Amino acid sequence: MDTPKVVNRFVIYNRADCCSNRLKNFSLTAFDNSGESLWTHRDTNTNTDAPLIYEFTQIQKNGLFKITINPTYREKVSSYLIVSLCEVFMYGECVPGNWSLYCNQSCTGECPTWCQQDTGTCLSCLGHNDPPMCNTVCAPGTYGINCHQNCSDNCYNNSCDSVTGECNSGCNGYSDPPECTIECDRNHWGLNCQHNCSENCYNRTCDKVTGKCDSGCIRGYSNPPDCSLECASGTFGFNCLDNCSTNCYISCDKGTGECDQGCSGYSDPPACTT
Repeated sequence: MDTPKVVNRFVIYNRADCCSNRLKNFSLTAFDNSGESLWTHRDTNTNTDAPLIYEFTQIQKNGLFKITINPTYREKVSSYLIVSLCEVFMYGECVPGNWSLYCNQSCTGECPTWCQQDTGTCLSCLGHNDPPMCNTVCAPGTYGINCHQNCSDNCYNNSCDSVTGECNSGCNGYSDPPECTIECDRNHWGLNCQHNCSENCYNRTCDKVTGKCDSGCIRGYSNPPDCSLECASGTFGFNCLDNCSTNCYISCDKGTGECDQGCSGYSDPPACTT
């Protein structure tokens, strides 16, 4: 054989004339294309005459490349070992990925291991969704056999390779394209973790996907999770929840609450207690 096969049945037709016994106690061995033995049968027939037909079923060995038949029976009139038979039939199919009568044609890249073994027509498509033609590439967000799998949420814009599912446009909240398995640290977010969390986020931490200040705002800013608004005049602190002291002149520091513009009725800015 010039290409490996998947064999599930052997039939050997013995000679029906003078020499049928030459096949008694033979051994049959099947090999892959690297020379490794896949399957062996040793005949243990003890009858006077060898059978005219040998049949072996339920073998189901992948990648069978060649077989050998070795005799062990010696005739009384000769010291030689002689292989004597009529025909050997092997029944099976091409290994996955091949097709045609002689299994020497390869399935296309769109169905590398799933094509009709007599015509080469795709039974399923890889990276496409329209068997048997396999002309329509998977829609964004899907990949794989007949596009039945969804791209990982870790992929940027939910986009991935239509064949492998790898995040070929980068990661969203992860730093290691195309696998996208390593999360951003708490101070970075977005595409491949390129973006720094806003200085207005508490502890400079944010959501790894959106960049929102999920732990709240630093002193002096409000409107979480964006934290884009400075405290209004007269307020200060975390999320601007505190009011400036009435001892402050006009307003106070938006972060600390100190009377940074002086005191009203007091002489010791910024504390304004005396």
